[in-house]
Amino acid sequence: MTEEIQQAPLAPEPTTTETTPVAASPDAAATASANEGVFQILKIYLKDSVFEIPNAPQIFKSTQQPELKISITNTSKGIEENISEVVLKGSITARIDNQVLFFIEVEQAGIFEIRNIPAEVEKRMLEVDCPAMLLPSLRFNIADTLVRAGFPPVNLSEINFGKLYEDSLPKN
Repeated sequence: MTEEIQQAPLAPEPTTTETTPVAASPDAAATASANEGVFQILKIYLKDSVFEIPNAPQIFKSTQQPELKISITNTSKGIEENISEVVLKGSITARIDNQVLFFIEVEQAGIFEIRNIPAEVEKRMLEVDCPAMLLPSLRFNIADTLVRAGFPPVNLSEINFGKLYEDSLPKN
């Protein structure tokens, strides 16, 4: 008996859920559909990763708990009309007595299509929704790298990107 195994594609094809309203003519339906807002993920990928243990192997003799400094930032830029790249960068520096135990920096990125969305809503999507979609991959890549290097994982907590965005807005 032989089994046929089908391999799934590495990345699913982007899809959108659009509804076309019933219209009197095909031209009216096409116009209505073309004006609907679109938000979709085109690609999520690991853009960059750096990991260092500058004081190995001596630093492994220490039994002290390291002090962690964690930083998360996000940026976005348009790469073509209606297409933007969002990068969520996480870095962790672990120190024991002013000596670096390890340093890790991961840039998790995504390419997003945002079309026919008001500018203020698009800005919020790029600063809130897109980074929130990238955070699980960033969290996994950091934890996985640390475990593979022989350290316990650092599990990044949830981030309320909406609150950070609201706090960044000018106060009236």
